[in-house]
Amino acid sequence: MESLQQPRWYTPRRCLALFCAMNILNYMDRGVIASNAVKDSVGGLFHLNNAQYFLLPSVFMVGLLIASPIFAQLTRTCNPLRLIGVGLSVWVLSTLGCGLAWNYGSLLVFRALVGVGEASFCSLAAPMIDDAAPAGSKSTWLALFFMCIPSGVAFGYVFGGLMYDLSGTWRAPFLLEALLMAPFAVFGFRSAPLSLRRSEPSAPTEALLEGGGGGIRAFARQWLSDVRVVLSHKVFTAACLGYVTYTASIGILVNAGPTAGKAMFPDDFNGAFSVDTVFGLITVVTGVVGTASGGIALDRLVPSMGGAMTLSAVSVAIASVLLCITFQVRALGGFIALFVAAELFLFAVSGVVNAGYMWSVPRELRPLACALTTVAIHVLGDVPSPPLAGAVVDHLKRTHSDADAWTITMMTSFSGIGVAALFWGIAAVYARTEIDYGQKDGEGEDLLDGDSLLLQTHVLEDTPYRPPRPDDT
Repeated sequence: MESLQQPRWYTPRRCLALFCAMNILNYMDRGVIASNAVKDSVGGLFHLNNAQYFLLPSVFMVGLLIASPIFAQLTRTCNPLRLIGVGLSVWVLSTLGCGLAWNYGSLLVFRALVGVGEASFCSLAAPMIDDAAPAGSKSTWLALFFMCIPSGVAFGYVFGGLMYDLSGTWRAPFLLEALLMAPFAVFGFRSAPLSLRRSEPSAPTEALLEGGGGGIRAFARQWLSDVRVVLSHKVFTAACLGYVTYTASIGILVNAGPTAGKAMFPDDFNGAFSVDTVFGLITVVTGVVGTASGGIALDRLVPSMGGAMTLSAVSVAIASVLLCITFQVRALGGFIALFVAAELFLFAVSGVVNAGYMWSVPRELRPLACALTTVAIHVLGDVPSPPLAGAVVDHLKRTHSDADAWTITMMTSFSGIGVAALFWGIAAVYARTEIDYGQKDGEGEDLLDGDSLLLQTHVLEDTPYRPPRPDDT
């Protein structure tokens, strides 16, 4: 096959660093909207109750739901970095809009559009990192990417409170984070294109890429066909269902955790020892250590699809028990110690479960698998769960104290983590008989080190990219 020129900037490690930086900024925005400083200021300004406010971190799903499947399918014919540039440009403008919002309705609209930015790389980054990672370290590299989720949220907790203290307005953190993301949007437009290394496509896909189908109808037919193929893999379906319930619980913990902690220990969090700072530090430390440990454990012990699902099931089962104990403790020291232990096990699955479900489908369908998973975990997971938790708390406060209302709500939410353990255990059983495409990827491939180029570029001028065929020799 013809050798293709690569961008000068590219190495696998730089690709990993690029996506990690984008991921941190994206999830830092989640932490900002969840921080007490921003919540109290916005809630007071627009006269919002808990249910109304917790709709703000969830409504981004509108943009994500619409854009994710489109971006995933367009990776077959378009420059992925250009697609990311488009999405991040919408993210930047929407985040600026959040900082300039004039009422609750306008803030809701801008938060909805923020989801487009996540959609532009959520379906592309993980498969590209999986391709670029050296053999024997794929789970570790994916863990490095996914540890940016808790780290970004934790930075957002601290960043939101710090910028509010320095500027005196809740608008400042949104305006500044938009400026921080802008260079990445520009880079997406200006960089030479990258493409995913692919397996040989099926005949319908090949016909579409060569223009045989053409048009929106052909695009939609191919997308539906690919969706059916992805959903036909039992490990993927079980893993995705478990990820939904896991994410629903995480959504409540991330968005309501600081508020719950403040209600449970109203006299213990003050000054430099603010609830945002404490929860932020715990989340970033446990996120980094837990996620990295999970990825390393998978690479060293059982680097397979079945191993990933087994490790995920065991880890979250332990986490669910620890969290239930944690929120019954009324001594701050004991609460923090148990919370740290629970989050270590909780975040250990961040990279592992993503590796597991990606390895359950062929390589060319992984961007779509990532997009479908992302849509599912948000639509059914952390989009409805925070406002639902807020509504439950508002109802319980009529007959319970703040502390008891939040304790009951948090304890109930952790049931989703136990259900995730069940689904991932089922996926581990299915993995005994299903094809492990992660193992299959390595058959017949040269083992290249981490500085070797595993991604190939193509020039998108007048003709679209077409994956290689057997006769391209």
